[in-house]
Amino acid sequence: MHYTFIMTNRPKGTLYIGETDDLIAAVAAHAGGNVKGIAPKHQACTQLMWFEVHRTKDSATARQAQILKANRSWVVKRLRLLNPKWTDIAGVLNAEIIADPARSYPSDSALEDKA
Repeated sequence: MHYTFIMTNRPKGTLYIGETDDLIAAVAAHAGGNVKGIAPKHQACTQLMWFEVHRTKDSATARQAQILKANRSWVVKRLRLLNPKWTDIAGVLNAEIIADPARSYPSDSALEDKA
């Protein structure tokens, strides 16, 4: 499985949009400041706000590109709907949550009616 995810440094702060094949390891690397090759402002992004599961790397990468191309207000609006309290979900991340079918791409398709 592959994952597209969004991390932040604080509610409504800097956003980091990433893609990985090991979400737990990627989140741990961000939390520990052990991510090489990213901008300094993204080094501080240690709070997991959202993620979705993809069957292929190509799908996860395409979704990452789609989110990166979107304007910030679109991304923030979706985060407010998907995680209204901007809660760091890294602390509850486990295999069961990662396997939740509601997290399968497109995990936010239910928002189309609300957006």
